[in-house]
Amino acid sequence: MAEISAAQGAQGASAASGSATPPQNARKKEKAPNSVMNNGAGNANQAPKEPQRKEITVTAVPGTSLFGLAMKYDVSVDDIKKLNGLTSDNIREGQKIRIMAFDPKEKEAWDNYQDELSEQKYEAERKADIERKNKLAESRIAEAIEYGLDDKYSFSIQKETGNIIITLKEGRQLYDVKQDFNIPDGVLRAYNNDLNKYEIPKFDTERGMVENADNVKAKKGDTLVIDTDSFKPDKPFMQKLADVWNWLWN
Repeated sequence: MAEISAAQGAQGASAASGSATPPQNARKKEKAPNSVMNNGAGNANQAPKEPQRKEITVTAVPGTSLFGLAMKYDVSVDDIKKLNGLTSDNIREGQKIRIMAFDPKEKEAWDNYQDELSEQKYEAERKADIERKNKLAESRIAEAIEYGLDDKYSFSIQKETGNIIITLKEGRQLYDVKQDFNIPDGVLRAYNNDLNKYEIPKFDTERGMVENADNVKAKKGDTLVIDTDSFKPDKPFMQKLADVWNWLWN
């Protein structure tokens, strides 16, 4: 078993109470270059081996605490106490503390490798989702045009997100936009942080109330972002009514 000083083990931590497990990866490490991903040997694309814990012995110095050691070596206070047969969190200067710890270099290489894999997976999923949303947006726009919404709006697709951009051809109420695109108020506002184009009316002293902002008309040329996943074009009321009559009589 290797023996090292714990002078740096405390890291300013005072003696911990209880047996709480410190958070994992509490300190954000600098990202290592790809050459470190293989633990310093072989092909740069080769994955490093998963690190294994090895027992080391730490000599307690003034300021050393079980919590500080647990933070430094990525173990739990309970595991340290169990390995050393301790019944309390108190340790004395000069006391030998056994710890099952990772090799720091192996652990850093492994963590960086896992971070890289996570980033690659996220990026692949993000690109696939945008590609899916772009295709969906095209069909949503085609459906909206079929329902005649192109008389009121012009459409474009935000390629980098797959969301739909609508431009108003005439003044429309916010209520109309939500109805035409069958989209909830919360979703519309979530994708449009600046809805100042729909100015909230001032207090009406005669009626003693504030008019609902949904009733305020937007200006021609105003644009809004529509979340493609939440948007389903809605047939105009008269067309839906005609569909019902056709169903009843045919």
